[in-house]
Amino acid sequence: MELEELMAPCHIVFLPGLFARGWIWNQVADACRQQGHKITVIEPSIPEVFMGKLDSAHEMIRECLQLNGDMDNNILVGNSMSGLITLDFAVKYPELVAGVVISGAPGLEELEAGVSLSDLRGSVPGAANILCERVFRDINRLPKPDYEKGVADINTIFSTNETFKSVVKWLNISRKYDVHSSLKKVRCPIKLIWGDFDQITPAESWRLLASQNDNLDYCEVYDCGHSPMLEKPEEFYQLLSGYLLGINRPLARTA
Repeated sequence: MELEELMAPCHIVFLPGLFARGWIWNQVADACRQQGHKITVIEPSIPEVFMGKLDSAHEMIRECLQLNGDMDNNILVGNSMSGLITLDFAVKYPELVAGVVISGAPGLEELEAGVSLSDLRGSVPGAANILCERVFRDINRLPKPDYEKGVADINTIFSTNETFKSVVKWLNISRKYDVHSSLKKVRCPIKLIWGDFDQITPAESWRLLASQNDNLDYCEVYDCGHSPMLEKPEEFYQLLSGYLLGINRPLARTA
């Protein structure tokens, strides 16, 4: 009988997006949960829960990790703005993080979102729909309930002065953030999972960066936009799962 390695479960923290809540991770998180991993999903969107401060994001992530203090193999997974948040946390608290997975993060090249903040703040008819549709290579891959949740999240975020100001602060953070400097300080391996047709944060800049940094493992999801965990969740999970196996320690061997 062949020997099999039983891998120690990870504690995986999934972070929300700037314009979407934690539900974007539902399918991927469920798949990880079925493999025995401990899952934490931060549900409110970044403007709602972290306001406009990296320190606020750090504090909540630390609270999530402290609730699972018996686990030392913590993995942070972030899409878009939360990708930068996971990177920055790994810089500040290297002893708390075993791995980081980033998808569609800003910080390098950024393209237009197709609508302006003033359009979204002013409730211009269809503005949220335009932004939501630009996220995907093929919007028809997104189930209608998820599409409706995405549009609703955007409208909610831009409905109050407080969350709107938070969005502006986070966009300023992303434009000033020094990705290159942070990467030099991170100790854990970093997995980059990008849609090859990302029209928000193009893949090319991150692909090139990965070719210049041994600590970065870059993968693309073919024919996919800015949020592969929604558009092609099975492929995203397979790439994430392979990364977890690569960094995880064997728990035991059984015959």
